[in-house]
Amino acid sequence: MTVHGDVHDEVRTRILDAAERLFYERGIQAVGMDELRTAAGVSLKRLYGTFPAKHDLVEAYLRRRDARWRADLAAYVAARGAQEPGRTPALRRTGSARSSTGSRGGSPPRTSTAAPSSTPTANWAPPRRASPGPPVTTSAPCTPTSPTSSAR
Repeated sequence: MTVHGDVHDEVRTRILDAAERLFYERGIQAVGMDELRTAAGVSLKRLYGTFPAKHDLVEAYLRRRDARWRADLAAYVAARGAQEPGRTPALRRTGSARSSTGSRGGSPPRTSTAAPSSTPTANWAPPRRASPGPPVTTSAPCTPTSPTSSAR
């Protein structure tokens, strides 16, 4: 790799490290690019040269975090398999990437109708939707007409 490439990788790593720390502490939307620039110790021009928009930075941050998590999980599964050679690991890639829930395995995605953690789930029900209002009634029955009878 060239010296220029090493400098670019080092700057990218510093920016992603700062982003990871700030995004984790305060949330992605609460952190501005100028604040990120200061935390990473790079110029605003260098920051935008590396990541042209905030969504590019967020994508790189999430991809790096995902790669690290998957590597840690694979190492854990490999270590468990080495400890128990006769046992098949529970986590194994199958032919289908998606489960019946539409997700990539694991628990189904959380929704806003999830039970609050302080409420026992056996007695909990999702919130009711607002009623659309009273039924619509007409005074005369609605009867279809044929196209020939309306033309007369």
